[in-house]
Amino acid sequence: MINKKKPCKDPNNTEDGKLCYYFTKKFGCKDCSAKYKPKTKTKKVRQKIKQVSSKRARMNQAYTILRRLFLEQNPKCEVYPNLDATEIHHKMKRNGERLLDSTLWMAVSREGHLYIHANPKESYEKEWLIKG
Repeated sequence: MINKKKPCKDPNNTEDGKLCYYFTKKFGCKDCSAKYKPKTKTKKVRQKIKQVSSKRARMNQAYTILRRLFLEQNPKCEVYPNLDATEIHHKMKRNGERLLDSTLWMAVSREGHLYIHANPKESYEKEWLIKG
């Protein structure tokens, strides 16, 4: 669709009041805009979204230290006592401040951890999992 003729608002236009087609807000008419329009488009650099917030990063650092201490104090698996504990099982979801609440932790082996999540009914009965 062709726009109605409008006076070119390009300040460098030598013919005052020249009527032009295709008036654009940034660069004036089609003829004049070719002179002043940048030849290449500059790409905007997108800022990457953080995978972890700064608050959560601090919590993760503290968790790493507490986890190591907890496993040193509880070296045996609570599901299979004959195995060594290598992981922390969170009885309740680990979001927010619960990540650092060691009262909701269990020291478990990999086999014990898989057993807990493979048998949720039994895990809720033995309080290895807590709803909440």
